[in-house]
Order: sequence, then structure tokens, then C-alpha cells
Amino acid sequence: MDKISEDSALKSILKSLKNIENRLSQVETKMQIEPETIEDKVQPVSQVIKPADDDLEIRLGEYWIPKAAIMVFIIGMVFFLTFPLKGLPIGFPIVFGYLMTVVVLIASKLLKKSFAQFSGYAVGGSMVICYLTTLRLHFFGIEQLITSPGIEILLLIIVTAGSVIIAVKKRSVYLVTLALLLGYVTALINSNIYLLFISLILLSVLIVYLTLKYSWRGLLIYGIVFTYFAHLLWFLNNPFFGNVMQIVTSPQINVLFILAYLFVFSLGCILRPDKDSEKFNVILSSFLNAAGGYGLFLIITLSSVTSYFGFFHFAAFLISIIISIIFWIRVSSRYSTFIYAILAYTALSVAIIFTFSAPVFFIWLCWQSLIVVSTALWFRSKFIIVANFVIFIAVMIAYLVTEGTIGVESLSFGIVALISARVLNWQRERLELETDKLRTAYLLTSLLIIPYSFYHI
Repeated sequence: MDKISEDSALKSILKSLKNIENRLSQVETKMQIEPETIEDKVQPVSQVIKPADDDLEIRLGEYWIPKAAIMVFIIGMVFFLTFPLKGLPIGFPIVFGYLMTVVVLIASKLLKKSFAQFSGYAVGGSMVICYLTTLRLHFFGIEQLITSPGIEILLLIIVTAGSVIIAVKKRSVYLVTLALLLGYVTALINSNIYLLFISLILLSVLIVYLTLKYSWRGLLIYGIVFTYFAHLLWFLNNPFFGNVMQIVTSPQINVLFILAYLFVFSLGCILRPDKDSEKFNVILSSFLNAAGGYGLFLIITLSSVTSYFGFFHFAAFLISIIISIIFWIRVSSRYSTFIYAILAYTALSVAIIFTFSAPVFFIWLCWQSLIVVSTALWFRSKFIIVANFVIFIAVMIAYLVTEGTIGVESLSFGIVALISARVLNWQRERLELETDKLRTAYLLTSLLIIPYSFYHI
């Protein structure tokens, strides 16, 4: 009997515990409390923090030592391949250079998994070693193994093209910049002037293509700087290649190639896929292209003013205004459109000043103001409108101050001011600023200059 009573008591206790567990489950469900499991109580194993000394050793062993080793090796090879090296056979540096190129390339592939940083530097080093070895076939040595400059340039072009292909396959913008640098050096070494300019155009086209294909925006800036710098070095007679620094202006049509660079590099921004946004690097590229291109163009043309001076700057005006129009139509760019439009107006002003004599060029500058107002309204650029008015007033004051006698041509300022005020009132909705003040300023200008002109006439 006692055993039966104990069993019944135990069953009663278990039943009570079961009821309590059910009630707690209902409470947890209503209060949305997650039940705790055994796994939740298990604490995660804390990560073992490596000492700082071990971390430093790993960085030195995996990153810095391989980098330093390959850089020291490359520098040593540069000295070895560029010194005359008396006492050695003529072909020994050549054979050794090409052998080291193959060895470094093989090492970069074998050590790619263990030392990833070493692989990239090794590929770049092999490019430099192969290029310098090829360069030594005609330069640096006591005797020339290849006497023909044309064959030497052809071999350098082949090495440069191979370097570009390898760099693009590895999708490394740094290797691409190195390969392109070899291309710029090859272009400057070439003694044929027209081949130099054509090479710079081809390099510009390649840079724009790679920029658009792989979205390497920094590569476009790199190409702009190095292309105009290479043309500047030619203009200074390549002083880095042992020549005496002097100004070279022949042939005069070299400035037209600068306009070709200008147009090609502008396509790198115009044809970009993200045309809805104009980021800082796009604006910077446009500014460097416009300022660097036309700045170099102006320096070269001013160094030897010829009868073609006005024609060259009028061509710069046409190229720049076409670029600004394409920018506005395709991407509705505000800043790039403004930059190239200002460049176009500047080129046209320079062309007018150097084509006509005073006071005629003042009148042409005055009528140019209508072109500026018309295009600025189309571009919806308040900056151009305001800047144009300031320049218009400055030109008019310069005309009144420099000319002792005021003739019939002075009426042009009043007529242009009236037309500009009418155009601003007609297209006022195209601008994001109040045109009433500017329109009033143009009207006041016309009311002042027209009676003053009639008084002198």
C-alpha cells in the first residue's frame, strides 16, 4: 500500500509540474519571450588576440620585405642596363636582361598565392626590365646592336603593347599606368614629329577606352596630365633626353593636335555611363583638360605669332563650343558645360584681338556678347550671363578710354545692350535667377552709350 501511495504522489507532483510548465509557456507566448535553450547558455570562444610583435613580423614578412626586395632588384637592373659596362661582351647585358624578365615573370606566378603583393610588383618590374633591355639595343651601350632608329622604335612599341595587354588582363590600373608611361617615353624617343603626335593621340584614345570600360576615373586624369606634359616637353626640345632647352614651334600645325587631345579626353566624361550625376572627378577632369589643353595651346601660339594665329584660336573656339553643346545635350552637365563654354568664348576673344586692330576688335568683342548670351540661355547658366555682362562693360570702358575719337561704331554697344535686354526678357524662364536686374542694367547701358555716341558723332 505504501508503494502505491508513493507512486500516486509522484504522479500528482509530475502532473502539477506539467501544469506549471504549460502555464509558463502560455505566459511567454503572450509576452513574446523567446525560450532559453541550452545552446544560448554556451558562451562563444573568445578569439585569441595575437601580440603586436607577431602582427608586425607577419606584415614585414608578407608585405614589406617582398616589396623592398623587388624594388631593390629593379633599381639594380636599371643601373645595370643603363651603364656602358666596359669589359663585358656587348650582348651580355641584353641576354641577361631578357633572362631576368622571364625569371621575374615565372617567380610572380609561382609566388602569387604565398606573396600576393610580390606578384604585382614583380610583373611591373618585368615590364621595366624588358623595356630597358630593348632600349639598350640602340641606346646606353658602347656599341649599338641595332643601328636603325626605326627598328628600335618598332621593338619598343611591341614591348609597350605587350605590357598594356598584360596589365589589362590583370585588371590592374597601376600596371596600366606603368605600361602607358612606357608608351609616353617611346613617343618622346621617336624623332619623327608627326609620329610623336599620332602616338599621343592613340594613347589618349586608349586611355579614354579603358576609363569607360573599367570605370578607372583616375586614369583619365593621369592621361590628361601626361599627354599635355609630353607635348610640352617636345615644345621645350625634350630637355630630359639630353637636348638643349629651347622653344620648338615647327611645324605650326602642332597646336591642332592639342585640340585633338582636348576633344578625345572630353569624350571620357561625355560618354561615361553614370551620366545622371556629375561627380567631383568628372569636374576635375574637365577642368584639367580645358585649362591644360588651352593653356598649352595659348603658350605655343603666343611664342610665334603668325598669320594663322587667328585661325588656330577660331578652331579652338569651334572645338570647345561643340564639346560644351554635346555635354549639355547628352548629360545636361552644368559645370563641364560651363568650363568648355568659357574656354570657347576665351578662344574666340583671343582670335578677334589678334586678327583685327583697334578699335575694330572692340566692336567685334561687343557683338560676341550676343553669342555668349544666346548660348548661356540655352545652357541655363547664370554664371555665364553674369560674367558676360561684366566683360561687356569692361570692353566698353576700355574702348571709351583708349579711343580718343568716338565714331559710329560706338553705337554697337548700345544696340547689343538693347538686343541682350530683349533676349533676356524673352527667355527669362530658362534661367534660375531674376533677369530683371540684368535686363535693367543692359537698358541703362544702352541709354547711356547711345546718346553719348550721337553727341560725338
